[in-house]
Amino acid sequence: MRHTPRFHCPDASLHAGAVLALSASAAHHARVVLRLRDGDAVTLFNARDGEWQGAVDQADKRGVTVTLGA
Repeated sequence: MRHTPRFHCPDASLHAGAVLALSASAAHHARVVLRLRDGDAVTLFNARDGEWQGAVDQADKRGVTVTLGA
C-alpha cells in the first residue's frame, strides 16, 4: 500500500474542482524528492477548508499543479 503525500496549503481556497499550484518548496519536494508524476494522488489541506483529495495535473520544472476532486 502506497502512502498518499499530503501538502499544507495555508493560503489556498480548497474546494471541488479547484486547480492549485503548489508553493515552490512543496513543488520541489513533490517533483524531486517524492518523484510525483502526472495523475498521482495527493492530499491538500489547511485549517480553513479541511483536507481534500486531488491529482497532479502537471509536474515539471515550472512547478506542480493539482486538481481537487469532489
